[in-house]
Amino acid sequence: MILENKGNASVVSQELPDQAQWAPLYGFEKVVSPAGTSILVVGNDFGNEPFFGPLDALNGLQLDLVDNQWVVNKHSNFYVTGNARDLIRIKKADDGYRYIASQNNDQLVIYDQ
Repeated sequence: MILENKGNASVVSQELPDQAQWAPLYGFEKVVSPAGTSILVVGNDFGNEPFFGPLDALNGLQLDLVDNQWVVNKHSNFYVTGNARDLIRIKKADDGYRYIASQNNDQLVIYDQ
């Protein structure tokens, strides 16, 4: 679920699709473009006890806001398959954005929007 603080003691809640619950979420960034509003999400956790196994069902996720509901963008090319820990957005010189995901014991994943 997303809780958005609208100010003046007003909070709006919105449910997320089931896919956002397949693994722990550790990083997210809001994407606003002429096409609409989206959220990029990273997660997974490989540090569990051996008998429990890794929580690794999240391969990066793009959620789009459609008719005031968050839906999975099945055509997104945003993939972060490792043990992701954070996601940041940096502004490029051409006014676009680049998203960088960090992963434990692995390389950075860079995604241009």
